[in-house]
Amino acid sequence: MTPAPHRPPIKGTSLLFDVFVLAQAVQEMLAEGMIDSPLTPSEYALYSHVGEVGPCPPSQIARDLRVPATTVTVWVRALLRRGHVERHPSPEDGRSYDVALTGAGVAAHAAAREAFEVVNRRFLGQLPAPEGELRTVLAGIIEATAARRPVRRAD
Repeated sequence: MTPAPHRPPIKGTSLLFDVFVLAQAVQEMLAEGMIDSPLTPSEYALYSHVGEVGPCPPSQIARDLRVPATTVTVWVRALLRRGHVERHPSPEDGRSYDVALTGAGVAAHAAAREAFEVVNRRFLGQLPAPEGELRTVLAGIIEATAARRPVRRAD
């Protein structure tokens, strides 16, 4: 992937626009830094989530990672084929299932973590404030997205 040319911030836009640009920049940074990793950045996020919270249903993964449920279903199918996850009947909902990492999934995640950590350390070294402070601000921004309401366009 060829990095996008550096552009100065656009004046007069909005925080929401800047957050959108940030999301794109983070995806680009991770894709470049994890190019030789056994997992893509999205897969790394999924494995990290399931590894941290333990077995959980796809609906929880979709909700927590803020991705469409259909995306999680596609991911899970691919990871089942690789032998990196397994499905277990959900104790809360007999119609659903929980996703859990297998030993092979844990190993793939550990191998990908090396590439992720290189990118993360470089990123943290460039931050203008301590990580904890910035994570607190980001948590507030993420929470603000929960207050969204559908916007209806005039016909």
